[in-house]
Amino acid sequence: MGDMLWTRFFFWFFESRNDPATDPIFLWLEGGPGASGTASAVGYNGPCMVNKKGTAASNNPNSWTNKANGIWLDQPTGVGYSKGGPPEETIGETVKNIYSFLRAFFSRFPKYKGPFYLIGISFAGVLLPQIAHALKQGSEPPISLEGIIFQNAMINAEAQFPLYPEMAFHSKTAAPAITKQQYDQMKREMPGCLKEIQNCNRKPNVCRVAHEQCQELSLNPLVSNGVDFYKLTTKCPHPDRAGCNNEEDSPNVDSFMQLPDVKTFLGVSEEFVIDNDEVYNQLVPFVLLNSDSFLPGLLQSGVRVLTVAGDLDYICNFMGLKTWMLDLDWPGRDAFRSARDVEFKDSTGRVVGLRRSSSNHEYEFVQVYGAGHLAARDNPRGVMETINDFMNGL
Repeated sequence: MGDMLWTRFFFWFFESRNDPATDPIFLWLEGGPGASGTASAVGYNGPCMVNKKGTAASNNPNSWTNKANGIWLDQPTGVGYSKGGPPEETIGETVKNIYSFLRAFFSRFPKYKGPFYLIGISFAGVLLPQIAHALKQGSEPPISLEGIIFQNAMINAEAQFPLYPEMAFHSKTAAPAITKQQYDQMKREMPGCLKEIQNCNRKPNVCRVAHEQCQELSLNPLVSNGVDFYKLTTKCPHPDRAGCNNEEDSPNVDSFMQLPDVKTFLGVSEEFVIDNDEVYNQLVPFVLLNSDSFLPGLLQSGVRVLTVAGDLDYICNFMGLKTWMLDLDWPGRDAFRSARDVEFKDSTGRVVGLRRSSSNHEYEFVQVYGAGHLAARDNPRGVMETINDFMNGL
């Protein structure tokens, strides 16, 4: 869909269970890079949940569509059921294609006029501010961008990477994942990594070298200790870039999306690619590019920002994200710094975690207790209600 040359993006849209005509509408972007967005629609945050055998799906009571319309997008080209070419080789090309997709979607479906939100996880944190900036420059048809929601995302590597040693050894949310000797070594070597990140931001052609050096520094100690960097309380003998990937009850989305009946229903015939390694290898170095420079202007234009972070995730950890949010230079910084962290509960009375909000709730940070990288899977009701409330201005 869209006017991108040779590109056919696949998306899965679900109307709100509440009031589709007036409820907010969001775009969900998966991370990776190279991970399918539509997989999440039936994996943990959409209206359906696939069983662990991948043979059937059932209703998800904690769907983010309870009070919002949702678009789950397979991006970039070659991921999920999105096809075409040439494949995107840079962040700029990826952002341009997603922007074109959004223009095409709202031209095709003009009845969805509710407030629009961009939501993404992990690597998508690099994309969201740039997409938001493009939308605010003007689009036809006009798109009413109201907010950005980051979920355990990487947004500013230079600000977030220094917190890796602290998260691994001093998080207080999990037992130390590294030894004191490994912690000291990470601290000694971090300045070299940060210098490489700065070089990457000046000259993106050196990002690959920078990423290799920084990834070795930040991940190898946990890998050697058999700790899952997507959830620090999980142990595994051979973690790789996908973490442990050993959740016994996780839904088998890949098998489900390949079922003939599902393909017929979706109107596709191609093979479903849940994770594209070629896309990952091409784009992952650019995770080091800082994209938060757009956020002060976006905030001043009325775009609201929420960051949700499971506090057992290491790869995009809550300590780095909170530090980044506290340090972001925007007019409300001092007030946000002086605000209190307030414990809050979901509608059943279960404690979700801590929330810190600016005075007008345009800038919020939420720490989700006991949740890993996929916070919405570990605490589905708490995260769903947090995001639905934010989109509905509550």
